[in-house]
Amino acid sequence: MREEPAGQTKFPFLWYALAAAAVLLILAWGVAEKGPSHWDDSWYLAAAVRLFDKFGEQGLSAYWNGFRYALPDKAPLITVLPFPFFCLLGRSVFVVYLVSAVACVALAAGLYRLCRKFFGQTVSLLSVFLALSSPLLAGLSRIFLPEYWLTVLVVLAMLALAEWDDTERDRWLVWLGALCGLGLLMKITFPAFAAPAIAVVLWRKHGNRAGRLLLDVVLIGVPLLALAGPWYVHNWEAVMHRSFQETYFTPVHPTAKPSPLAMAADYFLIHVNNSWSVIHVLAGVAGLVAWLDTRRDNFLGRAIYYVVPWLVMLPVFALSENRDLRLIAPMFPAFAIVTAALFARALERWRRARAWMLAGVVAGGVLVTLGNSFEVFGPRTLQLGPWQVFSYAQGYSFAPNPQRWPLDKVLELLARRERLQPGSKLIVGLGADTWSFNTNNLDLEAALLKYPFEFHTTAYTASTEQIHRIMSATQYFLFKQGGTQQPLDQFRSGARTLDYLAKGPLFHEVPPGVETPDGGRIEIFENASAGPDVFYPARQPGAAAQLDQADVNLGNYLQITGLRLAEKQGVFTLQLRWRCLNPVPVAYRCFAHIVNAQERPLGSMDHEILHGSPPVNEWQPGDEGYEARYLALPPATARNAHLQIGIFDLESGLRVPVWTSTFPLRDDYTAAVVDPAQPPPAGYRFEAGPAPLTACNVVFENGLRLTGYSLRRAGEVMWVRLRWEAPRRLSKRLRFFGHAVADQSRDTPILLSFDQDLGLEKMPAPPRGSPIEATEDIVRDAAKLGAQAKFLRAGVFDVDQPLDRLSVRTSSVTLSRQQKAIYLPLPPPAGAQ
Repeated sequence: MREEPAGQTKFPFLWYALAAAAVLLILAWGVAEKGPSHWDDSWYLAAAVRLFDKFGEQGLSAYWNGFRYALPDKAPLITVLPFPFFCLLGRSVFVVYLVSAVACVALAAGLYRLCRKFFGQTVSLLSVFLALSSPLLAGLSRIFLPEYWLTVLVVLAMLALAEWDDTERDRWLVWLGALCGLGLLMKITFPAFAAPAIAVVLWRKHGNRAGRLLLDVVLIGVPLLALAGPWYVHNWEAVMHRSFQETYFTPVHPTAKPSPLAMAADYFLIHVNNSWSVIHVLAGVAGLVAWLDTRRDNFLGRAIYYVVPWLVMLPVFALSENRDLRLIAPMFPAFAIVTAALFARALERWRRARAWMLAGVVAGGVLVTLGNSFEVFGPRTLQLGPWQVFSYAQGYSFAPNPQRWPLDKVLELLARRERLQPGSKLIVGLGADTWSFNTNNLDLEAALLKYPFEFHTTAYTASTEQIHRIMSATQYFLFKQGGTQQPLDQFRSGARTLDYLAKGPLFHEVPPGVETPDGGRIEIFENASAGPDVFYPARQPGAAAQLDQADVNLGNYLQITGLRLAEKQGVFTLQLRWRCLNPVPVAYRCFAHIVNAQERPLGSMDHEILHGSPPVNEWQPGDEGYEARYLALPPATARNAHLQIGIFDLESGLRVPVWTSTFPLRDDYTAAVVDPAQPPPAGYRFEAGPAPLTACNVVFENGLRLTGYSLRRAGEVMWVRLRWEAPRRLSKRLRFFGHAVADQSRDTPILLSFDQDLGLEKMPAPPRGSPIEATEDIVRDAAKLGAQAKFLRAGVFDVDQPLDRLSVRTSSVTLSRQQKAIYLPLPPPAGAQ
């Protein structure tokens, strides 16, 4: 192979051969893989599938809004990567391997061109070969996790930095900033790998020229903030909480390991066994011996200003609580560069053996890669001390699963049994956590099948109370018995989960089970001790369940006509009979909170009414439904507890006020209070409701309009109804302020507040050309509001900037431009003159 000087950028034939072989290996592995994906990769891919479905169903604007919230506490760029392949091939798991193939080529190209800035062709090709053949990166290339693409973005950022270092052209700093922005959207740890090198190279280039240094930082920062800033502004608190929860930056407890040195040694051995191969180690050792035997100069040359800062954060990961192998994957190209540069010294030192040494490293690397990808050599055929030459199922590098698991069959059985319809949701529990059977890959299968399932597992808790609470909130529970795949040692809740399924008061088995390819069986249990959900169309009335009569009118949309709440040994059983009064505008959910005598929450039975079969916004007046829900609490905790029940909009989080009720009410007349030990108060009846709307036209900035309002004062109740209109889905979280005041002066005291979120930013985007319309009800206890309250001073402000009210452009009612508020006349209390 003819050696070319550093600086050449064309790709030689051997580079194409390396890249093609790596891509073919990824695709071959993907073809051989028949089993389900595992944990995090299923979670990421399910989010990508649902995001793509938003695009197909609602268009580009819904796709953008979905991207912002695709992963609530993790950077979401990974969910976009499959999009073009979904468009070409449809919704399929195989697109994961095509996405990885693109990343593999980008990694090989970026790393080769970066190395050619500093080294000859031999070192550059060796760096690419060692990186692609490392067990960790080869394994990650077959799993849908952000670390592989994060590695690519780090390498490309280093290349852009090196291009600027050579040319001093500002466009490379702009590209660097864009790559840093994409890196932050891939994962928050991106700066740990790229930022030190950027800082070193910038400082080395400019020295004390602070003005030029600041300008270069701005050139990098502007595209970075433009790309990553909007998402991090909305999600910063959640992301930082997640980062410290995963303990990226938290030192391990001092008693966990005897010393930092022992921790570092343990971390090194973990990676030698699972992330590197004996070929990498032998090549590095041979090069180190040759380097020590000769000049012992800077064998990295100018690359030292990139490679050393690239690796400087390694001790943070080595000594942190979270020691997951994949976290330092973006450092492996730097390891490959160091190893290749050292091995080049060995080739120079022992020239006669050069061909044999190269052949040995290449042949050994190929065999190790094949041994870590397929069981061509058996699970483990050669081990040298702590190092395995051919390893299988170690870390993230393992052979494909040739057995197809019947996850789709299990979900189809549940869907058929429930007769699921669009908009429904089914809550399913899981008492297992294995590679092939866990909540994440079941959720992915549900996303691919477009089944509205929500999964919860008891595998991650050691609390019997929490196990029972999770199980009682599910409609079905899945448990895998037998087989070779068993949960990991830390998931020890299986025995208690199974005991509660078999002996508890809630579940009965639904035969037959579903056989699994490892020799086990998935058993299905239904949570239906008080009977299954039943829907009664208005034209086909069914037999009424024997429940206590009730009358709880919720927003004049739904009515609870029958209710029974029982508690026995800590198990609450809530039975409800619903009736539709008028067409329901949205798919309201039921909230049902168990609280103690001090109003502290003990547990929740929040649920979708009838599990969405059918959704309540498809009910017609006269339709009825029966359902039962359960909650298990410790018997001592459940003593003297009571229920608070009502309905709310899941998107906005706003509750619906109660118009009539035979139960006492709380929380601004939105929750009926039910005591399992006592019947409803005899003769008690609450009645209220809004006054008819008065048309108005109040135009706020951003196009928000108030088109109607009404105010009613009945006894102790003040009812405010507002009708809003917006030309599009709002990006800001807006809140209505309403202050009962005695006069229109700026400093008049607030006698009663009617503040409440609008929730318009969470409403789905309207059809093109149609506005968003929403009616908001606000109810307050006005018992202490005297006759001096004459006006409702009202307006809107941004929750993120509470001191900055929205300007009122025009108004058909009394307006104070200085206060950015309108004034609505309050009705006087009953009997007032």
